[in-house]
Amino acid sequence: MFTTRICCCSATVASQIAAVIAILLNVAVACSNWFSDPPLPLFINIYQSVLVGLVIIACVLVFVACCSLQPSLILPIIVIQVWSILSLIGTGIWVLIELWYAVLVWEIILYIVIYLIAILTSLFVLHCHVCCYKLLLMKRR
Repeated sequence: MFTTRICCCSATVASQIAAVIAILLNVAVACSNWFSDPPLPLFINIYQSVLVGLVIIACVLVFVACCSLQPSLILPIIVIQVWSILSLIGTGIWVLIELWYAVLVWEIILYIVIYLIAILTSLFVLHCHVCCYKLLLMKRR
């Protein structure tokens, strides 16, 4: 019983920290899109800003889910995190296509590395949320 409590506590804390990391990551991507040179189309910037707002709302739901032991409240952040990962992949491909002939090779490599780090971080965040969901389900039983 004691070990389960420690595991559940650490998973929920990890999930909450991961939610904050997801917010920071999405804000960084949105800011880089808003101030990119050459500028990206306006709909991508608005889309990224809406995604940041949804991640913030989902972060609040993670906190409520962990405090009230409601695993169903973790599902929105899992869905939004998958959406965020797909969005990062799409935005990364868009940026590479747009910048392929406009910048130097080392800048393209830098963009690829930055987007890979962002995607791997997002996958880790998704893993934390799924673990938290599983532990909250076990705790409810």
